[in-house]
Amino acid sequence: MTKTMKLLGFIFCLVFISQSAFCQFDLKGKWKGLCLTEKLDSTKFKTCSLCEYNKKTAATEKPSEIELDFYLEDVTVKVGDYTSIKDFELNKNQNTLEFYFSEHLYKFKILLTEDSRFLVLKDEDQSIILLYKK
Repeated sequence: MTKTMKLLGFIFCLVFISQSAFCQFDLKGKWKGLCLTEKLDSTKFKTCSLCEYNKKTAATEKPSEIELDFYLEDVTVKVGDYTSIKDFELNKNQNTLEFYFSEHLYKFKILLTEDSRFLVLKDEDQSIILLYKK
C-alpha cells in the first residue's frame, strides 16, 4: 500500500511540475503584435481597439502591426507613428496584462502557446492580438 501511495504522490508531483512549467512566460523584451480581424458581415470588421486601421474602404481595411517592448516596470507601445511609454501591470496568477496607451486602459487575458516565442492577447471584447518575440 505504501508503494502505491508513493507512486501516486510521485505522479502527482510530475503532473504539477509539468503544468507549472507550461504556465510560465516571460514578457521581457521586444514583441511584435499582429492584429487579427473578425469579419462580422460583408461590410463590418472587428479588431482590438489598440490596432490601427486604414479606413478607406471595407475591402482594403488592414490592421497594422504593433510593437511592444517590455522592461522591468514599463512597456513601450508603438502603433503606427505613435509611441507611448507607460507602466504595466502583469498578474501571472490570472494571466492578465493591463497598460495605458493614448489615455485608454487596455486589459488583456494572456493565452499561452506551446512555443514560448508566441503569446496571444485577448481583450475584453474577445478581440485577439498574436504576439511573437523579436
